[in-house]
Amino acid sequence: MNESYSSQDNLLQNDPEISLGEIFVFFIDNWKKIALGGLLGGLLGISGWFVFAEYKAELVINNISIERKDNKDNKDNKDNKDKKNMTTGIDFVSWRSLSKNFPSLASDLVASESTSSIDIDLFKELSDSKWWSKNVLPTYTISKSDAKDLAGISKELQDTAGTSITNLIINYSSPNKQEALNNVEKINQFIHNAFIYLTLKEILNGYESEALSLDAEVQHKITTAEVELQYLSSKAQNLEELRQRFPANVGANIQNIIDPKDAASKYLPISTQLVAINTDIYTTKETLSKLNDSLMRNLIIKQFVAHALPLINSNNKDGMVLVDQLIKVQEDIRSNIQPTDIKNMNAVNEILADLIATKTRFSKFLESFLAPTAVKPSLLLPILSGFFIGLFFSLLGILATKVLNNYRASEDLIS
Repeated sequence: MNESYSSQDNLLQNDPEISLGEIFVFFIDNWKKIALGGLLGGLLGISGWFVFAEYKAELVINNISIERKDNKDNKDNKDNKDKKNMTTGIDFVSWRSLSKNFPSLASDLVASESTSSIDIDLFKELSDSKWWSKNVLPTYTISKSDAKDLAGISKELQDTAGTSITNLIINYSSPNKQEALNNVEKINQFIHNAFIYLTLKEILNGYESEALSLDAEVQHKITTAEVELQYLSSKAQNLEELRQRFPANVGANIQNIIDPKDAASKYLPISTQLVAINTDIYTTKETLSKLNDSLMRNLIIKQFVAHALPLINSNNKDGMVLVDQLIKVQEDIRSNIQPTDIKNMNAVNEILADLIATKTRFSKFLESFLAPTAVKPSLLLPILSGFFIGLFFSLLGILATKVLNNYRASEDLIS
């Protein structure tokens, strides 16, 4: 009965020794089945590539840096070198602090009625903080591996360059190429608008806090200065009476220099004391004038905050639209101020400077020079993977079949 088995069955007999000839015969007898398995695996790999492989779109946002020189005189700098200031769109601190709020801002847009149904699915993805850590990656000027190669440079320079961001790389995957390109552009726009919106919110919170605390603080300083002015005026009046009563003391010479505020200043000539006290009076009046100007400036800030808060707390989270609306608010306030009122004009100019700086920082200093690209993974890898997996499983199936046949044959012999 053993003679009825083919030579390929000898490979899986209980014989402890298997010759190379038996292995060769096994592959000769089953090569068609093995090749068919590899072919089917390759076809499955191609099918999986068409069904599951996604286009990966990538967009690089450059963080532009502009070097400006500060030519102010510095007596402490013996070399009188120009001080250089770097202006950039974002840095390490602003990226970490602002980007933490991106998921919550995206969640607000999902719930907003103004968000189109097409963008809701995208914003749902952006609501996940893990998505940002995987798909929006900042590139630092000096990476950790670069720092090892540049061990010779100063620690200060390593820390500065190591936290300086060169660009942001945005990735988005989708089965549809055009959808991937469109969404990566939308994410780019979202980042710009979110940066502007969150920065404006910080600015307005600062204005509001300043407006609430400044009135009481300045009013206290005004009251203190007015009380001091009364004392000084009374003292000046008394000195005038003494000057009239003792005209001989008016121009008396003094050998030593004495501070007019010192206790021994009463021995100074009356004319000298009058000059000193009137100087204090003029200084106090100047301080009062500046404090009153601060109150007027605070009124402008309050007026701006009162109109700006409803805009920033509305459902509109578009930073570019919002900053234009706030610029319009300051223009309305400016229109009610006389051109000759320089002090109030200066307060409005400060607000405008903050708004323009924010708009410029995140619209011009964060810019993508090239269009986004979208590529699909190579077809070669899934074909090879499917082919070898098919070979493996076909070989495994043939061996399992042989083992099962041999087991049944041995059972028949025993019985």
